[in-house]
Amino acid sequence: MSSGADLEHPTREDDLPEDDLVECCQVSRRYRVGPAVVLAVNQADCWVSPGMQVALTGPSGSGKSTLLHLMAGLERPTSGRISWPAIGRAPRDQPGAVAVMFQGPSLLPELDVLENVGLPLLLTGQPAGAATVRATEMLSRVGIADLSPKLPEELSGGQAQRVALARALVTRPRLILADEPTGQLDRATGSHVISVLRQAAVQLRAGLIVATHDHTVADQFSVRWRMHNGRLLAEDDVGDHATAPAELER
Repeated sequence: MSSGADLEHPTREDDLPEDDLVECCQVSRRYRVGPAVVLAVNQADCWVSPGMQVALTGPSGSGKSTLLHLMAGLERPTSGRISWPAIGRAPRDQPGAVAVMFQGPSLLPELDVLENVGLPLLLTGQPAGAATVRATEMLSRVGIADLSPKLPEELSGGQAQRVALARALVTRPRLILADEPTGQLDRATGSHVISVLRQAAVQLRAGLIVATHDHTVADQFSVRWRMHNGRLLAEDDVGDHATAPAELER
């Protein structure tokens, strides 16, 4: 399994195998829209291990967002099984272990930037002082510490998405799921967001999945999965250590 061949990530050959962060076994998700039933995800088999980085591609409506929501525990599968072996419990029972970054920043309008970024730490039980220190450090890391006192309505779209990036990473998550994080950004800001996500995943030895329409983003990943009509498919291996959804032999 690959963690991104172009990022330096020292490993020991004698390391023992690690549990997967998330495993999906024949997972399906159906919705009822009026009289119709929509099969958003159709019998997906996949896993994400520590250090693995994946670009998830596919057209709008192919099921990418639904698959990420299932992996994050935000939705329950209609059938099949999802587990989080390395995390130990479902994400809803262990706040901060899984981070989700959406296409829109989804910041709380009544909180300033520093408070928005520190909020996930408070939800995990961190003291307010420690949360403030960690949030300040993360804002500095993504290059927007000067925005700390501003409210979301005072931010540009690119600034708000970088705040959302800091908020996603502030808990040092084990699994990072980013749903079209560059979809509303200019090229330079989008490139910065992807770079920070990938570097953070390496430093945290976290799993990372980035759903994207942007081929310039997908081409940065040596592991690519593709969604089509709810089916999770493997693209051709594009790196020396590329991997594929689990329906192919491990």
